[in-house]
Amino acid sequence: MAKSKIKKYREERRKGKVTQATGTKPATAKKVKKATPKVARARKLQGQYLGALKSLTGADRARVKQTAAEKSVAEAVKLAMRMKKA
Repeated sequence: MAKSKIKKYREERRKGKVTQATGTKPATAKKVKKATPKVARARKLQGQYLGALKSLTGADRARVKQTAAEKSVAEAVKLAMRMKKA
């Protein structure tokens, strides 16, 4: 293929035009939705809960899981932190 044609195709691709050689448009960046404050807090709490569970074993871990199910994940994290220090 002639260098002049190659140059022409490259310029068209840079500009975002569809060419016969490629047949497609270049990919565009996807928009990422920003998490709402409520979702951000929930994710942070979930991460704290999982981190706290990793440091516990056996009966302590089961007790924390039960607290999360019965009361709330926030209470379970507090309990796990107290157990971790003791």
